[in-house]
Amino acid sequence: MNGEKPTDQQSEEKKLETAAIGKEITLKYQDGKDEVVTLREIPIYLLNKAAMDLGDEEALAARYAGRERSWVRSLTIESYELLVTEGERVNAHFFRYLRRQANRMETIRPGIMAQALAGRPPAAQKV
Repeated sequence: MNGEKPTDQQSEEKKLETAAIGKEITLKYQDGKDEVVTLREIPIYLLNKAAMDLGDEEALAARYAGRERSWVRSLTIESYELLVTEGERVNAHFFRYLRRQANRMETIRPGIMAQALAGRPPAAQKV
């Protein structure tokens, strides 16, 4: 801004930009203490790694908060559920990424997603 004082509109845009990076929520520990935690967006370069955690909600919850798995285990059930719900909201782009990946797989091997959801291994590909 070249040393100029930001306008109200620029300040509001900065607030929106900051809000898009993460969201603060108050979580409660099992010992009764509270903490304000900033949920983080999963950066583009970690989307594939985060996809490996997809079947492990506790790992995703830890990733959303930028914390260790053991930290997640210290939360109350209500706070854990809030963390997961809001983390998914903040990381909607991650779930769109997963959908794109699934669509690509289906394009390459039609029926593979239905097989995966049914718990069947994909049939051997004939050459």
